[in-house]
Amino acid sequence: MRVRADGPVELRTRIDPRSGVVATLPVGGLAHLVEKKRTAEGVWRRLVDAQGRRGWAPPNAPLHDVAENDMKLASSAVELRDAPASSAPVLRTLRRGAPFALIEVVELAGETWVRVEMGAKGGWIPGETRVARGNSLQIGFVASCLLFACGVTMLVLELVLARFVIGGIVTIATGGIAAIGAASLWETWPFRASSVARRYARSSGGGD
Repeated sequence: MRVRADGPVELRTRIDPRSGVVATLPVGGLAHLVEKKRTAEGVWRRLVDAQGRRGWAPPNAPLHDVAENDMKLASSAVELRDAPASSAPVLRTLRRGAPFALIEVVELAGETWVRVEMGAKGGWIPGETRVARGNSLQIGFVASCLLFACGVTMLVLELVLARFVIGGIVTIATGGIAAIGAASLWETWPFRASSVARRYARSSGGGD
């Protein structure tokens, strides 16, 4: 799981507010959460920053989880740029399925751009880029479609053959299958990166 700093966060060598500072996470900085320890003061979190430095964040550190904001590229390919502009240098080309975290969305010169980060690396992609959740875009999407279609088909057959079948349990079961399939389909459905970033910003208490 990753966390994001809403303010400067000092990472210390030990679970002790008087211990030395290993590194300081800047505002908006990302780090990996590797361990938690509960003390009388609260929960300390051991983090690894983008440079690989490890340290403990105190209980009152302004951090929030960004696991729900982890996405994968649903487009076939997109150019990752150094700045939010179509004329900015291309850092690399991201391929379908590439993982990243959506950080922020900006509007500049009539264009929408989204900043993404992948560990210590990051850049900007167009706001229209299609992104999705899920461990596998291809397999997850196909499996979700099949599960949803199976549930709906069984439910229709149950309604048609209701006079010949004990319907209560079967209807509930098939309805549940359809609901699970629909939820899975929603998780793997591609959305615009700008829409997801704005929705995440609102849920985290930030602005558009």
